[in-house]
Formats: sequence, C-alpha cells, structure tokens
Amino acid sequence: MPIAAEDGRRARDALRAGWRAAGWYPPVTVGEALRLGAEGHPDAALIFAAADGSSVEMTLRELQRDATHLAEGLRAAGVRPGDAVVVQAPADLSGTTAMVGLWTLGAVVVPLVATATPAERSHVIQEVEGGRLVVAPE
Repeated sequence: MPIAAEDGRRARDALRAGWRAAGWYPPVTVGEALRLGAEGHPDAALIFAAADGSSVEMTLRELQRDATHLAEGLRAAGVRPGDAVVVQAPADLSGTTAMVGLWTLGAVVVPLVATATPAERSHVIQEVEGGRLVVAPE
C-alpha cells in the first residue's frame, strides 16, 4: 500500500477510535441501528413527501417490517451480507425501503441517482463486484 494511502487509513482509524471513545460511533451496522431504533421507538412517525405535494406516513415499525420482508426476498435471490448492491431508486418510500432492506440484510448499499444514464449505470455495475442492482419499477 502506498505511504499516502497508509497515512489516510491510519488517520481514519484514529478518527473512528476517537468517535467510539466519545460514544458517537457505536459498534453496530446501519441495519442493526435501524432495527434497534424500531424496537425502541416503534410508533415514531416517518413522513415521506413527494415533489407533487403528496406524502406518505408510516411508523418506524412499519418501515422495519417492510424492509425485513424485502431483505428476506433479497436473501432468497442470493444476496448475502457483505455483498455490494447498486440501488437506483427515487428518493421516496420505495427507495428508502430498498436501502433499509439491504442494510438489514447486511449488504453494502451503493446508491446511484435515479437520473443516471444507461452508460453511467453500466459503469457503476461493472465496478461493483457481483454486479447486483436494485431498481425501481419505473
């Protein structure tokens, strides 16, 4: 590993250690943190607003339930913890559920803007080992 890269890794490790010591960086994954949040605050309201002025409201428990269901389907389709998965979905409930489902499964989310061109999408998928992609039906 080049010296500059090694120095960067050491700096990140030191920063993380400081955050952990301060209690700001708990030793849990994003999926675990979301599950714990849903267990501790199951009736917390989430509101997803759309550009057209409409909105959808649900509880954290409902989001976790839907994400867990999606995670089970992704696992059945062969996605495993640690797999990198490209997500191209709108910034709405469906996109959020997809990312939370992947985090629940323990996968690595690689977000891709909904407006990415086919060439951009192809490039990102080629760079991600395994080439898995979750997209919105639209």
